[in-house]
Amino acid sequence: MGKTIEQLNWWEYEKLQRGGPYMTAADHVMIFKRESIPIVFVPGIMGSRLRRGDDSVWDPDSTWTMAKNFLFASPADREKLLNDDGLGADTRPDKKDDSTPDQRWCGVAWGFYGKIIKYLAAHGSMDPKTFPPSKYFVLPVYAFPYDWVGDNGKSGADLSTRIHDIITLEQKKGLICEKAIVVSHSMGGMVSRAALKLAGAEGVTFGAIHGAQPATGAPAAYRRMRAGFENPGDTQSKVLGNSAESVVPVLGNSVGGLELLPTQFYKTNDAQADWLSVAPPSSVPIVGPKGDPYDKIYSNKDDFLRLIYDPAQLDPAKIHSGPSSTLDPVRVSRVTYIAKLRDAQNFHKALQLQCHGTTYSSWVGHADRGTSGLKTWDKIEFRFKGERQPIQHKTAAYFYKYDEDPNPKTGQGFDYWDCSAKPSDSGFYEIQPQSGSGDGTVPASSGGALSSQSVRTKTIDGGVEHSAFYGNSDIQTWTVACIGEMVKKHFSSRVPSPKK
Repeated sequence: MGKTIEQLNWWEYEKLQRGGPYMTAADHVMIFKRESIPIVFVPGIMGSRLRRGDDSVWDPDSTWTMAKNFLFASPADREKLLNDDGLGADTRPDKKDDSTPDQRWCGVAWGFYGKIIKYLAAHGSMDPKTFPPSKYFVLPVYAFPYDWVGDNGKSGADLSTRIHDIITLEQKKGLICEKAIVVSHSMGGMVSRAALKLAGAEGVTFGAIHGAQPATGAPAAYRRMRAGFENPGDTQSKVLGNSAESVVPVLGNSVGGLELLPTQFYKTNDAQADWLSVAPPSSVPIVGPKGDPYDKIYSNKDDFLRLIYDPAQLDPAKIHSGPSSTLDPVRVSRVTYIAKLRDAQNFHKALQLQCHGTTYSSWVGHADRGTSGLKTWDKIEFRFKGERQPIQHKTAAYFYKYDEDPNPKTGQGFDYWDCSAKPSDSGFYEIQPQSGSGDGTVPASSGGALSSQSVRTKTIDGGVEHSAFYGNSDIQTWTVACIGEMVKKHFSSRVPSPKK
């Protein structure tokens, strides 16, 4: 009589092994079916390569592409390159990230995320010496690049579809696959939470690990739209945009970028709702309008603290109005901006602070310790600098030119306030430097906003910069430990420990 071959699910095999010898008159060969638990990595803003048609638009791994497209680009050029029309993730394989047979890592900025993706691939599977049941599991790593210019709600829906597709793909390999684990960075946390809570992916995921997520937004987004990226003389700042006139045509037309602004849930590191103020010489600081900032601040077109100081900066390429249109281009561009702003506002109204029931959160800095982490904007304050007359640019009075900045190395940005109520307060106001705790972009209060809902949290005290977050060895080790914890929990749910 020949041997009987039986294939069992791994948990059936494990229970059988625990039950002692399998007594039968016939010879049997037992084969257990392994389970795949895919790890899906979701990058942050600017962390996915972008293309339009066959043209590479955004590729942080290519110095040539970034220099050619952005180093000397005019505001109109930037708008043409990064407007959302026809833009999409560039998942074409390249020599940096096509090392997997199915090219499942393609599309992410390898300089930002190569270390963590390779680390997860190398260490995601647990050591059988410390966890013998690890032989039952495989943990393949996938990346999810996406169009970060677009709405995070749409990207979340696309991620949900991708997770379902990955599960089907793993099943076709002959593996059990029911759920995945999501690991995210920065804005990828918003995309992940949208997939999990708004697009039906929570039921097919064991949990989510979020790193450096601006869960309630980041004042740095406001600052960069008002005055450009910091350190304006640096090459990186020149590429990203070192003035409002070079940043607004991109982020002002990006729903994803507008979703990074402080939301109605934002609190400063000292737990205050008021994060925006101007300090005139004649009075105590005047805080920004209260209420939902999308209504009170970002939509405002008159208050000095409005987000878009000069609406003419929104559409220098005349994409919205058309080059030969008789319509007022500034008015048309503002209507388009308000529509995108409403999309961002509605996204946060729907998502709020919802997260997966099994959430792990990590970030840089302690909200109650101003010296931990890197100095970060957790609040924005304009402070009076002098009573010079405004420099006229078209119809708006502003002061963004850094060659006229008395302190060009800091490049904090100046705006002119024509204070009709108190003319003596009229003059130039400077955005104050970073002073809070965080990673240079995300303040500790926003990074830790989901801490009360998290299974476990991890805070880094050292000076870990936002984009380099997952390059930190402590974060890498912690992330793998969180994955292991979820796998062990799943194992125990299938094969409960015997009662003592």
